[in-house]
Amino acid sequence: SRGATKGDGGGGGGGEQATDGKQPSAGRIGQDVQDKNQKRQDKGRASGAQQQQQCTPYLDAVELQRGIKTGRLFRGRLRANVSDRREAYVTVPGLPHDLLLRGEASQNRALEGDEVAVEVLPLSKWYTVYRLAGGNSNGNGNGSSSGGVASASGDAHPPWWCAKSAEGAKEAVSAMLEGQSGLRATARVVGILEPGAKRERLVG
Repeated sequence: SRGATKGDGGGGGGGEQATDGKQPSAGRIGQDVQDKNQKRQDKGRASGAQQQQQCTPYLDAVELQRGIKTGRLFRGRLRANVSDRREAYVTVPGLPHDLLLRGEASQNRALEGDEVAVEVLPLSKWYTVYRLAGGNSNGNGNGSSSGGVASASGDAHPPWWCAKSAEGAKEAVSAMLEGQSGLRATARVVGILEPGAKRERLVG
């Protein structure tokens, strides 16, 4: 009987302790939720700021038109790689292959379907897909750096920069691509010429 009384008292005391001491109040729960939301927002802002630092400002309209006219820049539609968001492609009429955009910095905030102005990167930044005799890609299929394709002087004065027109620049890039099997030119976005339909579906 005494043990039962002690047990009852202990049970009652335990209930009061859980209610008064251990169980968080509604106000405390609300504060915890606010703290978690704030941490998520801070993390999102930090991530956005980091991505912004990786991107370069777009050229203004005058610079874009001048670059396209002289062949320093090319224009085309951007297509994202659905299986690898780090890669995108730009189809430029007159070139034998799409230009490859590797990484967020090269895509520079451009989205699927945007008509963009791109600058072709120096030859040392191009990629070569090495293929075995059976036709399979060597490694993971993403290609590897072209390495000795270009010299330092070639980087400083790419052949297409010496062209006097857009067509001349395309011919120079095409000659480089056709001269070595598997060579892929890389580029980076320097401006949005016409936003794609995907931007209209974005909220905020």
